[in-house]
Amino acid sequence: MKRILSLKGIFCMMAIALVIELSSCEKESNVMNEKPVDNMEMFFIESKGLPETSMDSVTSFISKFSTHIKTYPESQRSEYFNPTVDNMSYACSVFGYKLVVHTGVGITINDEWDGEYLINF
Repeated sequence: MKRILSLKGIFCMMAIALVIELSSCEKESNVMNEKPVDNMEMFFIESKGLPETSMDSVTSFISKFSTHIKTYPESQRSEYFNPTVDNMSYACSVFGYKLVVHTGVGITINDEWDGEYLINF
């Protein structure tokens, strides 16, 4: 009788361990498969510090941002999209450049010396 109870106990412990392991795997996969729209908040936070950097850093950020938007166009519907673009525009103006966003075409940086640079996404 004790042997039957101990086998039931072992079976129950194994079942509980399996459930716990499967639930922890689900959490890991959710973290690894973040929605791209959620990344817009990180872009927004990073964009707030752009005016304190250099124009090279701003250009690099704009390139990274444009690549993300090109890859995940649904990110444009994020609440952080327009504030991020505003921050990029302000950062460009700090360095004497003008940022222009063309819907469906991309981002253009204009200055009086170098002409235009078109960044498509």
